[in-house]
Amino acid sequence: MRSDKVKKLTLSAVFVSLSVLLCVFASFFPTLSLCIIAVSGIASAILLIHCGYKYSILAFLASAVLVFLLAPDKECAAYYIILFGHYPSLKTFTERVTNRVTVWAVKIVEANVLFAILFAVSTYILGIYDAVGKGEILITALAFNAAFILYDICLGKIMFLYISKYLQNGRL
Repeated sequence: MRSDKVKKLTLSAVFVSLSVLLCVFASFFPTLSLCIIAVSGIASAILLIHCGYKYSILAFLASAVLVFLLAPDKECAAYYIILFGHYPSLKTFTERVTNRVTVWAVKIVEANVLFAILFAVSTYILGIYDAVGKGEILITALAFNAAFILYDICLGKIMFLYISKYLQNGRL
């Protein structure tokens, strides 16, 4: 029993360090930053599959603090903390509902709430979007929703592929 907890803790520490490394790395490549941060969200999904919600949430909290402190680009840190770091846990929790229409409606509402939080943090705390008009906000929100739907579908496929290929064969 103790060995299982040690394995989960070690795996959590590895994924925390991987997430922090990816977010710091994303700060140096502005054109790839969102893609790299989205990949760090996949690391959270793999940890969730292996260790469950408790370890996944604790690892997210640890990585969020470290990303905030260590990432040179605070916008990358905000993207990780607000959007990608915890989304796999939120996704699997939301998908417990059996009605697909309800699941997608809840996911879209969650995405728009997260977008509003991210936009507010970026504007009022980080000062990134000071001179953005209402038309640009609407276009950005629509593009965000399209990208979010694509990310959610891809994340679901990656999680399914990972479960079916690696866990079925007894690896890791």
